[in-house]
Amino acid sequence: MARCRPTSDPNWGGTFGDGWHFGADFLWSDVRNQVFFTDLRVAPTALRTPDGRARYASRTTFADTNSDLYLTNTTRGRSYIGVARVSKDFDFGLNLGVSYTYQDIKDQAPATSSTASSNYGNGAFLDANGAAYGISNDQVKHNIKYNVSFNHAFFGDYKTNFTLFGETRIGRPYSYTMRDLSSNRSPVFGTIGSASRYLLYVPTSTTDALVSYDSVATRDTFEALINSTDLKKYRWQDHAAQRLQLEVVHAFRPSSVAGNPDLRRRQPPSSCSRISRTSPTS
Repeated sequence: MARCRPTSDPNWGGTFGDGWHFGADFLWSDVRNQVFFTDLRVAPTALRTPDGRARYASRTTFADTNSDLYLTNTTRGRSYIGVARVSKDFDFGLNLGVSYTYQDIKDQAPATSSTASSNYGNGAFLDANGAAYGISNDQVKHNIKYNVSFNHAFFGDYKTNFTLFGETRIGRPYSYTMRDLSSNRSPVFGTIGSASRYLLYVPTSTTDALVSYDSVATRDTFEALINSTDLKKYRWQDHAAQRLQLEVVHAFRPSSVAGNPDLRRRQPPSSCSRISRTSPTS
């Protein structure tokens, strides 16, 4: 992991005055040993789905819905995070600040659940026996934070501070998936766990030879869904890359602090550093 943090506190005088604070951060990190869950009870067969995905079959000779989950590691994943910020302090106690954060984060196994089975079964899968590599569940691609604060010593030397925080950010990423209607081992993919984790194949058109429909009404309804969402962008793309964004979110939160004799902010010094971190392996 590497991090760089330049800062600047210029005094321009004249029209712009002093009290300005500028800063920026850049963080780069690379996955070394992220956890990854897979089922050893199934093995890939020579069969493929129409869009080329592997189909699995149980290694055992008896029918069951059990699994032998294996915790291993993956090295696929990285993050680029950039931040730019500016604030202005006024002599009469007013402070204005705004920052912008950009994130580009990819991983393979989010591992956000508390048990092995749910970590294996939850997520978006291209290969039915392991989570797909792609945009992280936790990525917030664009995030703007802003604040307005005012502090004044209403009672002797004890300052009271009023602050309004706000943010405008893009929504969380999400994917469309297909659901296998079987409640047992999937007859299509041969795996167990969540039956709705398989990434959706987006037809190239209504005449895509890889897709057959039970009726014209089903086809038209599906096409209407695709054309009314960002799914239409993925008609000719690898469906492993399918990742859409929720709508923009706005949030505000007021706060106040009383009785603090010194609320002056301290800016961190400029610095660049590289941090090495070893993750535990299975």
